[in-house]
Amino acid sequence: MRSFGEYGFCNVCVNGSAGISGECPGQDGQYVCSCHGHGPHGGGAYKCDNFFGHKICLPDWSGGSLNKTACEATCGNSSATATAFRRDVATRSSRKIMQYPPQPPQPCNGSVGRENITEFFGRMGCRAGQPDWECWRTNVAIKTGGEWYSTTANGYCGDGTHPAPSNCTWKVAQQVKRVNKTCADKSFYGRLEAYDALNDKCWPTAACATGAARNRSQACWIKCFYNTVLGPDGGNAGGEIAGMPKDELLAAWERPFASTDASTGGCPAL
Repeated sequence: MRSFGEYGFCNVCVNGSAGISGECPGQDGQYVCSCHGHGPHGGGAYKCDNFFGHKICLPDWSGGSLNKTACEATCGNSSATATAFRRDVATRSSRKIMQYPPQPPQPCNGSVGRENITEFFGRMGCRAGQPDWECWRTNVAIKTGGEWYSTTANGYCGDGTHPAPSNCTWKVAQQVKRVNKTCADKSFYGRLEAYDALNDKCWPTAACATGAARNRSQACWIKCFYNTVLGPDGGNAGGEIAGMPKDELLAAWERPFASTDASTGGCPAL
């Protein structure tokens, strides 16, 4: 059985900050990983943790014994602090959010970390009166599921040119294909726009340009994107999660890697 450790939040350092990974002066352009005590759900166990400046009960990956009710009893009013956390993030500027948490990155050991996406984002939820992006974030996690993995430098087994360290945990077994992000985005967005044109027809109704003229920073384009992924009610609290079937979303995501034929959404290998 493969054993995973604590998930490391890994982000690129920009202007001394790597977002949720922490402050990183002098490391601009480098990936910075930080372990904050989060990871795979520990069989229903929870622990009180300081997350983005708020105490909140989060799944305990380390094998703890507190259930959610017991955790909230010792962590204070966890529901209220969770609400404060969401409100705080929603009202801060993007730059201030990027500066959280205001401390150096916390070291990760060399184990490969794992984080369940549905657990991490799905638990944040959304409520009536909140902006639609709160529901989009939660509902995408619920619909697609999936996991994040973190591989840190101190667990790297090397490229095979030298003997691997005795305590290494991961290596690159195979590089299937690497593509340009611009090409991949064009392929993926094009497939979603084509699906919408045959179904909900959100983009034409919203008068948002698609194809080569698309403007992804346009509010109406963003709304139509999530309308296609989640259905027209996906931005509402308690709304039905529908939209493009998950297997078709996956196929759209894989098209750039499946071929080099641009007419079918393929991208050249780099």
